[in-house]
Amino acid sequence: MLDWLKNGVAAADDQALRSLEHSLRQRAVRDWSAWRGDEDMADVVTLTEQVNAWRLSLQRSRPLGLWLSGLQELLQATGQWAALQADRLSAPTCWPRCTCTVARNCWAISRPRNFCGRHDA
Repeated sequence: MLDWLKNGVAAADDQALRSLEHSLRQRAVRDWSAWRGDEDMADVVTLTEQVNAWRLSLQRSRPLGLWLSGLQELLQATGQWAALQADRLSAPTCWPRCTCTVARNCWAISRPRNFCGRHDA
């Protein structure tokens, strides 16, 4: 989580992020789910709660297409979607030819061919 936050999440306050990193490293936290922010550090608690809300939004069970749409919304909200779109290696091989709904979001699946299976890589 820390790496993801440090690599361009627009919603992360710089000071809160530095404080969070310091606290995580000081306590040698290896698993995000084990982390609980200190109540005396309101900015860290706020950031921790936001990250947990983002994580929770992707954890519920749903069809893959809906999960990918939720992931896209999260990446857009955190300012990381544009960087993924600009990365040609992240785009599906048939994009924009393919018109199926899931295929338009299949950039998140690292497979040698498109998720919809209609086009070869």
